[in-house]
Amino acid sequence: MYLNLQYLRGIAAVAVVHFHIFHNTGYQGVAIFFVLSGFLMFDILNKHNKNALRFFSERYFRVAPLYYLTSIVVLMLGFAYDPTPLRIFQSFTFTALGAVHGVGWTLTYEFIFYTVVAICIALPINNKYKQYLVVIILLSGDYILSELLRSRGYAYGNYFYFFISGLIIYWVNKKEYLKKINPIVGCSVLLLSLFYLFLGGSLGLTRYPGDVNFDVENYLLASSLVVLFALGLEGCFDKKSFKWLETLGNASYSIYLTHMIFIKLFESHYDNINNWVLFLVTVLLGVFSYRIIEQPITNSIKKLRS
Repeated sequence: MYLNLQYLRGIAAVAVVHFHIFHNTGYQGVAIFFVLSGFLMFDILNKHNKNALRFFSERYFRVAPLYYLTSIVVLMLGFAYDPTPLRIFQSFTFTALGAVHGVGWTLTYEFIFYTVVAICIALPINNKYKQYLVVIILLSGDYILSELLRSRGYAYGNYFYFFISGLIIYWVNKKEYLKKINPIVGCSVLLLSLFYLFLGGSLGLTRYPGDVNFDVENYLLASSLVVLFALGLEGCFDKKSFKWLETLGNASYSIYLTHMIFIKLFESHYDNINNWVLFLVTVLLGVFSYRIIEQPITNSIKKLRS
């Protein structure tokens, strides 16, 4: 496990919580998630000999159970977005661009990515060419999807580019170029990239992804530099000092899937709750959910599949 990347998961999840409470910055955490996903999927593929079915089933059973559970909770509490039978079906099959569980839209893109990777794994060609093919399919799919959505007036963030960026970072890391990075330079670039990524919108340097004219280049570059230099600085930070950030990273998926439920519950019962109190409680409850729900589910599935 790359600890620095786990730290980034924690930062990204907490950033998204911040956005949904304060409504100013933090949505950029999704960009980090997508770049990390691109890197980690190819890292897994090249370290372990997997067939297509095994790869896809592992991703499915890692992602789906908690998502299904939180989606059911959202439906039961009346927090669902447009809960028509068709949208519910699309949400549970990861084919909805607007899921009943609001944050679930990102998982649709994740599963498109997983499907493309699984198809390429199944092909009887060299691994190197499989990776090239993934890039070609994602670029083609991104172009078709962006033209379709933008022609209808919808915003589209060219999200497949972030997965491709993760793949490129994997190639750079495999060549061991990152080991040559000076720690001081690396930390400086990492901090500047984080600053630009998360505060660029507030300073008027970048546009929110909900804007039809969303400038993907800025988010793509900044999020890629964050992941690239965090990876290059692997092992440079004291593990004990960042144990809390590792905990947030481990719990990032639970934090991401549960935070809107907790936010809406608290806001519906406490009109004047302080935003910072809500932020802290929501993150802590996300970590608690990881310990009592996600971990037991994950461990049970591993035992059943072993």
